[in-house]
Amino acid sequence: MVEAVTGVNKEPVGHRWRNRKLLVLVLCILVVIGVLITYRSLDPRLPPGVSRLDFEKAAADFREENDRNGDHFDVLMTLAAMAAEKKDSVTAIACYQQIPTKHARYGPSARYQEAQLFAATDQVQRAEDSFNEFLKLLEQGLQLPDRQVAHARHWLSLIYGVELRHEDRRIVLHGLMEDHQADINDVKQYYFESLLIWQTAFGSKRVGELLVKDPHNRKLRVAAARYLVGEGHLKEAREQLASLRSEDPLDLRTLAVLLESCYEMNDWSAFANEFATAPAFSKDEPWLLTQLRGEWALHQNNWLEAEKHFQYMLEIDPPNAVCLMGLARAYAGQGKSKERASMLQRSLLVAKLRVDLSAITHDNPKGARSVANSARRLGMEDAAAILEFFAARMPDGTR
Repeated sequence: MVEAVTGVNKEPVGHRWRNRKLLVLVLCILVVIGVLITYRSLDPRLPPGVSRLDFEKAAADFREENDRNGDHFDVLMTLAAMAAEKKDSVTAIACYQQIPTKHARYGPSARYQEAQLFAATDQVQRAEDSFNEFLKLLEQGLQLPDRQVAHARHWLSLIYGVELRHEDRRIVLHGLMEDHQADINDVKQYYFESLLIWQTAFGSKRVGELLVKDPHNRKLRVAAARYLVGEGHLKEAREQLASLRSEDPLDLRTLAVLLESCYEMNDWSAFANEFATAPAFSKDEPWLLTQLRGEWALHQNNWLEAEKHFQYMLEIDPPNAVCLMGLARAYAGQGKSKERASMLQRSLLVAKLRVDLSAITHDNPKGARSVANSARRLGMEDAAAILEFFAARMPDGTR
């Protein structure tokens, strides 16, 4: 009876054991399959978000279009183009970023294309980096399409303009001028930027929008603080600038804007405290800092020091109205009445020039020639010649 009972119970136990082994085997097979699928989709050579299936499809498309098998970079460019066409900028950028700049066939194009996508998605720091890396290839003697070079420079000019980085913008505008890629607005920005209104509602709003995308971007944060200074929100600006200074005490752009806020508040005590941390003058420093060195020297009746700084600024920017008046005050302090009168006369010319600048458009030769005449009276012969060149090629502007 015991054997009978034992015999009856053995069979179900054996079945259960075999079923368990079978289940374990199936699970192991599924795990292996999952690992293989995951490995194939997470191929370290593939950009994030791109599966092996996506890659193979792009490879097939390339082969069909070019009648040859593509290498890894051929397929990456195909994938990027497909993603960009679908407005999938994340995947497109990821594909472009896997192509090294030094790649002979695709490197320059990858930097240019990713830079455009960064700019279009308000990732301005990454756009700046990629555009600059693209343009550096010119310095290495590589031939790049003129249209792409001009477009990259115009994008950088826009970024630098919104961020109030006038020194950097001047370099980019110089490249446009030198390679005959500039338009009349570029000419106006290049020669007369200090006469144009920088504290615009558009600029302030745009920086605010960009900070939402990149809240830790220091250049944007400094620009936002300077817009606050321009709008008269000096206390708020000072608070933001103090925070920025604590993060990086060596950043001269932050120091310059902080000094500007002290100057606008007529807080010379705070100005003196901050100015005491400034290094010695350098030609590489922000122009705003050099200008404020001149203002500080005037405040201390150090006329020769003020003259030196304002003279330097006027060599860089001849129609700078603030520096012309500063230099006139420095001459007055030294009793140089003739030189003072000359600066005041130039200031009057600049005042007229500032008004006339609004007439510079793509279809107003008379306005361009009026500014050219004022520029020539200020000794700005290059500016006058270029403005007349553009005026002659405008509608009804022929000589």
